[in-house]
Amino acid sequence: MSLRGCIWMLLTLTLLFVIVSGCSDDDATPDGDTPDGDTPDGDTPDGDTPDGDTPDGDTPDGDTPDGDEPDGDNPDGDEDGDEDGPIPLQCVSPIAQRELPMVADDTFELGPYLMQATDTSIVVMWRTVDESDGTVLIGEGDEPDQTLSQEGVSNVHEIKVEGLSPNQRYAYRVRSNGTTSAMHHFYTAPGENQGFRFAVWGDNQHGPATFSTVVDGIAATKPHMLAGVGDHVQEGSLYSLWRDQLFEPARPLFHEVPFFPAIGNHEDYSQNIYDLYALPLWSDDAEEESVYSYTYGNAFFVVIDTNKAFFAIGDADTTLSAYIREQITSPAAQAATWRFAYAHEPGYAEAWGDGSCTYEGYQPVRGWLLPLLAENHFHAYFSGHMHGYERGTVEGGLTHIITGGGGGTLDAWCMDWPETKVAHYEHHFLNIEAGCDTLRIEATYPDGEVFDWLELSADSWGTVLDEGPVDDLPPPTVNSDSPSLDE
Repeated sequence: MSLRGCIWMLLTLTLLFVIVSGCSDDDATPDGDTPDGDTPDGDTPDGDTPDGDTPDGDTPDGDTPDGDEPDGDNPDGDEDGDEDGPIPLQCVSPIAQRELPMVADDTFELGPYLMQATDTSIVVMWRTVDESDGTVLIGEGDEPDQTLSQEGVSNVHEIKVEGLSPNQRYAYRVRSNGTTSAMHHFYTAPGENQGFRFAVWGDNQHGPATFSTVVDGIAATKPHMLAGVGDHVQEGSLYSLWRDQLFEPARPLFHEVPFFPAIGNHEDYSQNIYDLYALPLWSDDAEEESVYSYTYGNAFFVVIDTNKAFFAIGDADTTLSAYIREQITSPAAQAATWRFAYAHEPGYAEAWGDGSCTYEGYQPVRGWLLPLLAENHFHAYFSGHMHGYERGTVEGGLTHIITGGGGGTLDAWCMDWPETKVAHYEHHFLNIEAGCDTLRIEATYPDGEVFDWLELSADSWGTVLDEGPVDDLPPPTVNSDSPSLDE
């Protein structure tokens, strides 16, 4: 055979080999290659780091985030393992402690204060006496290295900071008209399924001196976020009361910890609500933002405005009741370890202002909302309106707590609801740990003493693992209008 013939034969054999290789079984992956971009044996596409380095939450030592299955196994026949989204992070116990300096900064009339915290974003707000520009200076560590500025000028400044990392501490300052605040810090929300600590209170309104002691007590627990159940001012139409009764007593706490409020009847539907709060907007109607939901760590929250028609009328949903039902039954709610709802009015209440026993809870909460929450295995409903503390269990397993002891004048006991187990009318707040497997709620005096508690299991809805109150809890003060006095 000639040299040219040999060359042609060699080329022909090579072509045949390529054709045979290309026609092999689609599921086969020779030479260690894996389909759909998955990389075995420590190869790390997309910026993942081998040898135990774990940026952006990637997990070393055989853990497989992002839905990839080891050794080529893909459940449910999913070839690339990504159709159902990333595998949730495992909850880490115990709950991490956070730094919380309590230093009030009066550079500006209000704030800076924090709202709408997520694991990747937060809203920073403050108020200046005169209209001015507004800039947030922010960065990881102890010195900001980035700036974000608003468009135009205003009195109330609201800047959303995005692109942050979960569970990360950031330093920030705010600047208006050439004046810069002191340095403050905040943490983003923990990642999906991670436990956290939060505080709940309500009805601080006309008791700012007492509320200041409640704020100190809350700060000592080092909460990750704050939930308020309304009546945070006595008369919402007066801006001065927002400053004096809420933002001034809570100033050092609000610098560092994000606040998620519900609206009470004393806020009066004033424009101050919409100016001073940044609430998630889900509707074209800005006034409906007082009803909203959010996920924080391993918990889902729905916040309800009981001053509005939040309930269905007969078989017909209102706009708000349809939204609330949608949130309560949503995949986000059902995927959470813990599910909470809060609003201003309770479903059941045993006390009211002395000399008047005209209130026993709000029937639309009792008859419509609480059954819906229980049907979807929500763990607790928090409210205020009655100035004191009551805890009970309703609808077969839903914890019902009134925490209206934030500073307002205290109420007195009127009557019994069989659903209520503990009634105590003193100033207080709730310190709550949403752990991996257990939920612990502690009713706490401003000085840090716990007088009642409840511990629930994540594995069995409504299962109480432990509960208070303390043995020496005094009996409640009886209302002078209580029917029991006539018996």
